[in-house]
Amino acid sequence: MALTPAFIFHWIKGSIGLTLKLAIWTSMLLLSLSPLLSFVNIRVWSYKTRLQTATIDYVFYWGIPIPVPRVGFVEQETVIAINAGGALVPIFVGLVFIYSTLKMDDPLVLYATLASIIVTTIYTYISSRAVPGVGIVAPGLGIALVALATSIPVLGHGPIFIPAYVGASFGSLIGADILRLMKDRDRINAPLISIGGAGVFDGIYLSGALAVSLGVLFG
Repeated sequence: MALTPAFIFHWIKGSIGLTLKLAIWTSMLLLSLSPLLSFVNIRVWSYKTRLQTATIDYVFYWGIPIPVPRVGFVEQETVIAINAGGALVPIFVGLVFIYSTLKMDDPLVLYATLASIIVTTIYTYISSRAVPGVGIVAPGLGIALVALATSIPVLGHGPIFIPAYVGASFGSLIGADILRLMKDRDRINAPLISIGGAGVFDGIYLSGALAVSLGVLFG
């Protein structure tokens, strides 16, 4: 992890344009500020669900309390929010990396990025789970390894950290926080669902950071 920024800074000294260099420097700065930005949640939308509740009333018969179970329903509002440090920053960095692939002469970087996003999204959706009261959980290391394993055969050389990072971040976002959330949102039963809400320990941020670190080692 410590070698990753140094490697990227060395890479941006190449022939890429000034605008892209500034964008990548900004991305690295935002990544370093992610722990602080992880305290910021931006409300996106909300929805209401009916939760079944069970209560026990007592009826007294000749002075003897007899329990009578009753089933009722309560309405709960669930707020969907997006976390600045755990989601917005990885999305911004991923978009910068995607833009950088369009400026490169090697189309294999773009192909590897698209392949990594697709494969990682499928893996993340299959491996993620909705945990009641918590949210969507997914294996961060597994996502990073899948993104890297998809990028290496397609690209073979060059900046493998780009498709690895973009695939891991966007694949985690689409597969878990969008597709899985759309399917299992009623099972979560939490007042707040924050996309990237675990900050630097969230699947989006963590899998992306692991992927770019592994991409640097194998690149």
